[in-house]
Amino acid sequence: MGTRFVRVVAGLLAVAFLGGGCGDSDRPGPDPTRSTETAEDSAGGAEGTNEQTQPVVLGDLDPPRDARELGAPFDPCDSGLWQAVPERVRPPEPGEDEPVVLSPQDNEGTPQGLTCKFANHQTSAEGTDGVLRVYVSWGRTLRPLESPERTTFGSGTPGAIKRSRAVFRRDSEGNPTATAPKCAAEAELSEGEAAVSVLNPAFPDVAPCDVARAVMDRVVESSS
Repeated sequence: MGTRFVRVVAGLLAVAFLGGGCGDSDRPGPDPTRSTETAEDSAGGAEGTNEQTQPVVLGDLDPPRDARELGAPFDPCDSGLWQAVPERVRPPEPGEDEPVVLSPQDNEGTPQGLTCKFANHQTSAEGTDGVLRVYVSWGRTLRPLESPERTTFGSGTPGAIKRSRAVFRRDSEGNPTATAPKCAAEAELSEGEAAVSVLNPAFPDVAPCDVARAVMDRVVESSS
């Protein structure tokens, strides 16, 4: 039936994904990571999303389903964004790890922006068992990062970036058992805003902000 839209469950990952007591404003939205695990993500050892089919909203039987229809200046689900990820952490066969569409909705079921999850299930550093995940978002207005570092992306687009740690594994009772470095970046575009979030339990020698910056540089350049 085409791409399924996913409602963001904000309360759950305010604790689970952000970890360390960070509030909701620590993560630019749309935020696909604030929800529960799918079987795929659970097997990969990281927090993920609970994809649920949403009820049809009367008067909105054909909601926007892609970047073009939403009016975004770039496509967060473009598989070519894998090429912006540093080679060290990029899957050797990106076509086998296609991005997964996550489209947050408001309380009425109306799509709010567009988010895609990129996950490298193919490689990781020796001695690790996590999965590198990169979330790329676009929306008309995104929640700002809390106390970020101001920076620029691409050829000088103003933005912000923030380093933190986040839970990526929990036990059967939901208690955190492992955390990993996380980085979130945001930038204002000619139309709307972009956000990139990276959780990296798989490559200890690679800083997640290096990945986030590389992807955001590509995003702002492709949006100019």
